[in-house]
Amino acid sequence: MRRALSPESAPSCAQATPLAATAGPLDGVYRFTSTIGDLRAAGAVGGDLVPENFGAWTIALKRGRFALAQDDPQACTWAYGALKVNGDTVELSVTDGGGVSPNGALDRPGELYTYKWSLYRDELTLRPVAGAVSPPPTRAKPWRRVSTTASMSVFDKRCPPPANALSG
Repeated sequence: MRRALSPESAPSCAQATPLAATAGPLDGVYRFTSTIGDLRAAGAVGGDLVPENFGAWTIALKRGRFALAQDDPQACTWAYGALKVNGDTVELSVTDGGGVSPNGALDRPGELYTYKWSLYRDELTLRPVAGAVSPPPTRAKPWRRVSTTASMSVFDKRCPPPANALSG
């Protein structure tokens, strides 16, 4: 019987439209305000104690993307890129960064930040990961979720991330 039947041709698939990244457990908008004292308490020393690293912080997380901004009277900075959550670890891969930075403390393309995270009652806590880059400024205080819907409209107009920062 096997010899009498010829094999069927393999089915072909139509060109599939790529799927957008799915919603993640951290999606939303978070904020906190930190001081130079908070930064010291998080482990920052020397050259990290600059205006670019404290003040009012906002981060928007949406479907595998992040946009981040920091603002104080002397500096305002932004960064954006890809976000990856794996269990209790989150990675932020910077696509670009910029802003008003008197000390040149800007996020740069290709930088990778890794944290342990926990979210309880809309409070996101980031902790360092041994052997990884987990900068103190973004873990100086817990982040408070202010919205479950991320959009670019949440950023201050002084120096926001680019309008397409949350787009894949």
